Amino acid sequence: MNVKIVDKISKDISTVYQAIVQKEQLCSYFTSSSSANLDAGERVIWEWEDAGAKCEVFKIETLANKTISFEWSTGAEAKQVIIELNAITDSQTKITITESEFGNSESDIKAMLGQTQGWTHFVCCLKAYLYANINLRQ
Repeated sequence: MNVKIVDKISKDISTVYQAIVQKEQLCSYFTSSSSANLDAGERVIWEWEDAGAKCEVFKIETLANKTISFEWSTGAEAKQVIIELNAITDSQTKITITESEFGNSESDIKAMLGQTQGWTHFVCCLKAYLYANINLRQ
């Protein structure tokens, strides 16, 4: 089973892509800190000071203005995340985020629900940042 979030962002695809891969922008709406940009081959540490959490992001692969994929460890096993961007118009982007694979145990289902909430929050925070330069995490 996978987590899958799909939404539309009223910004051009390049703006959305850069907001996700550039650490300065990512820290303006999602993380408290990031050790590096999401560049292919990097190993990045993300931290959320307000939640007392951090994780390592690795096996990063990017295709400019198209996809960002990585693995991260948010629990016992690493999960793969794929963020796909598709232009709807010159000023609208479809974002699809898939995190996989989860089993069907009670703990896996609880983890999936948490990740669904987390990725939905990510997209809401990304929109607030891109539309109004607001950091919803503050």
